Amino acid sequence: MKDIDNVVFTDEILEKYKDDSKMITELCKKLDDNKKVQEEYKKFLKGEERFLHAYEKLQQENKQLKDNWNKLKEWVKEQPIFNYLAPVDIKNKMQKLQGSDSNE
Repeated sequence: MKDIDNVVFTDEILEKYKDDSKMITELCKKLDDNKKVQEEYKKFLKGEERFLHAYEKLQQENKQLKDNWNKLKEWVKEQPIFNYLAPVDIKNKMQKLQGSDSNE
């Protein structure tokens, strides 16, 4: 017999519920492990969300750069064929395109 908090348990009762007690202890450990896995999964999802946001920003920036490049190519094509472009003209045009990025 054991006296736990003024409650007396016979050896028979203790033996009868010993397996249940072990099972409950194991289930509690599994629940605790599950909580840890859930927390790690939440951290993973937050990281994935940040990655996707950064990826979308990079895609938008890439598209803008391609659009600017195409605008610059068209602008160069529109210049008179025998008129040599001064490097300053090209630089000015590129700065103008770059300025349009900051307005968006």
